[in-house]
Parts: sequence; structure tokens; C-alpha cells
Amino acid sequence: MIGEDRNSRIESGTVSRTETQWTKLRGSNMWVLSNSAAGKIVSDKFGPAARKKPNYIPIGREVKILMDLVSEGVPVVLTGPPGIGKTTLITMVYHQLGLPLQTFLASSATQAHELMGRIGAGGVEGELTCWIDGKLSLASRAAAGGLVSGFYLDEVIKLPNDIASVLFSVIDSRATLPLPTGEEILMGQNLKCVFSYNPTKGRHLEDALRSRMTAIRMGYAPIEVETKVLLSPDIGNLGGVRSGAEIARGLVTFANVIRYAHGFDVDERTPKPSDAEKKLLQLLPGPPSTRSLVVASRMIARGEYNPQEALELFVVPSLLQDTHDFEMPSLIGLMDKLCKELIPDVKLVDSHRSVLADFNDGVTEQTAKEYETSLIAAQVMREWKKRG
Repeated sequence: MIGEDRNSRIESGTVSRTETQWTKLRGSNMWVLSNSAAGKIVSDKFGPAARKKPNYIPIGREVKILMDLVSEGVPVVLTGPPGIGKTTLITMVYHQLGLPLQTFLASSATQAHELMGRIGAGGVEGELTCWIDGKLSLASRAAAGGLVSGFYLDEVIKLPNDIASVLFSVIDSRATLPLPTGEEILMGQNLKCVFSYNPTKGRHLEDALRSRMTAIRMGYAPIEVETKVLLSPDIGNLGGVRSGAEIARGLVTFANVIRYAHGFDVDERTPKPSDAEKKLLQLLPGPPSTRSLVVASRMIARGEYNPQEALELFVVPSLLQDTHDFEMPSLIGLMDKLCKELIPDVKLVDSHRSVLADFNDGVTEQTAKEYETSLIAAQVMREWKKRG
């Protein structure tokens, strides 16, 4: 279906030649978007003014290092555990540099046309054969037209090899993108590329790509920094909550105990679990991310969930979702023990308010459904505790 604005019409594959600038390929009946039109689309849709400024709290010098590399046009890849702020760091750097940034999340199911484009219909009556650009080809055309901008490909390690190979000429000295149309788009130094992925056992970045990038490896932040993230009004929002600093520190410490059991480097002040507890925690698919702690913090800040309750509702279920039933009682018992030892039992509310009856406070139907789901998850956990 044709969208309501020009950008959506371009992406839908049905575009009017009178609304955008198209050029016809020499010796072909194929029409392609002009570089200037691509630049305007990228600037309008992905420029800093169109994006909310991200709030990233640095651990060390990673902001300046990434900013310097991007400014010099060096392709960069960020690695580290999920949910620690890689994407936030990247988007903040491009925002501070004042550059448009297109992002693409790769997966094993990614198809070439999502990055490179496909054939579609154009013209007032759809009588023209046009090349409808994908994310990468649109960014490349804009760069070829002189627009300095960025392209961010997340989870690059999951990209199918035949598609990943297209990136070779984009990020090396050639700085070109070959398309099925027969075009070779020359970007020069105008396209600033950055990549990221979560290290996964048994999966590695292809050597040809690795050798073309400068790597920045990120880890979990020190307790003070991650606590600051949870206290920030723009992120975790615990700063205005009674005993907020104590709650934030408890959430981070809880996460660090599990991270330590999974072999990650954590703040040395983290309490170390016993060998038996460590072995049990290793049954979990992975440790809590900073992202999950932010969710719990924001729920606490709403004033409807006590700290221990928020941990039980919004962090623990995701840790246990892939756990075998026969392991569940022991793990829930350990989670409950850690929660009571590390999270302050601050009574922010006496009981749940009914979210379903609270629409006047701006609660959406989706929020109510998520609330009901959380209550169900909590009830399942309580049943397992009774069995234990």
C-alpha cells in the first residue's frame, strides 16, 4: 500500500517520478533514485533533528575513542555482552557529530534486498521499472551525493556470508557498493560505517571482515557507573525514589553475582557465590543485562512495585524462561535468596493498584496487558516455590 508521505512511498516500492528525482541508467530501462534525492531522504529521516538524543553514561574513554574513529572514517566494530549500551553509545556519538545514522539489525534470515534493494514499480501510473533501494544502498547513494552520514549494522556476526561479502568493498579503501543493477556506487569517505555484535560461542566474525575493522570491546560497567545509569532520570529514574541509590546498587550487585558465575569480568567488590551456587547459576542461559535492570528500575519508579517484587517480575522470569523444569525449583530458591540478601526491602507501596482501572493516569491497554502477564509470571514462580 502506498504510504502517506514521500519517504514511505519510496520504501513501499511504488514511487511517483514527479515527487522525487529519478535518473535512468544508461543502456537500460531501469530508473534509480538520484544521489541528491537519496541525500535529502537520509538527512530528513535519519538526521539528528529526527532522533531523540541518547543518554549514554561512559565507563572510560570509549565515547572519545569511537568519535575519533568515526570522524576519521575508520570502520569500527563494537563487541560485548547484550544489553550493555553498545547501540546507545553508537547513536549518541553520531548525534554529537551531527551526522544522520541509518541502522539495520541483521539476522540469519536477512535477505540481500533488505540492504541492497529490489525492483519495483514507479511513475505516476506505475509504468516505470525502478530500483527501490535497501538500507545500505540508500545510505551509499546519499554518501555518493556528498552527504556525510553513518550506517550502523547491528549483529553483523549473524549476517549470511554471501551478504556479508558485499561489505568488503564498502569498508575498505575502494569504498564502493556494487548493485545488481550494474551500478557501482562510489562513496569516498562520506559513509561512516560502524558495526556491533554479541560474542556467541561457535560463531566468529569472518576474517576478511575482521581485518577491515578496528574493534572496541565493551564489558559490564563498574558498580558506581551502572548504579548511576539506574539513578538517571532519563534512564532508570530511581534518583527520585526513596532509598533509590541503595536499590540501584542492590540490583547491580544481584546482576553481577550471576555475571561472575558466567565467567564475565565484574566489579571486584561483587560478592562471590559458593561453588555450588556458581554451578547452579551457570544453568541459566545468560546473566541480566543493564537493559533488564533499567526496566525493573523504571517499574519501581512508577511507585507500583516494591524493589524485590520488581526484580521478581521483570528480571528473573527472563533468566528462567529457557530453564528445564527439573532445574526450576533450585534456581528459583537461589534467585529468591539472592534477592532477599541483596535488594533492600523498601515498602514503596502496600499493595498493587489495579492498572486496569487506572486509565485516567495515562495507562494504555498495552501496559495493562503487560501488567497482567507479569502477575501470571509471578504466580508461576510462587507455585514453584511452594513445590520446593
